[in-house]
Amino acid sequence: MSALEDLRIVHAMRTHDRNIGDENEGDYRVAFDMLLDRYNTEREPKNANVENQ
Repeated sequence: MSALEDLRIVHAMRTHDRNIGDENEGDYRVAFDMLLDRYNTEREPKNANVENQ
């Protein structure tokens, strides 16, 4: 699964938990930040190739 797909899942889970009144903001924030870092890392080589062309 790509980091972008994982980010979407974590965001959906966080939104669902907020809607039912169960807030684990700290847990989701850590997971989201880690996945965002992974997503940015995955994108860097692709962006570098575009800039070099």
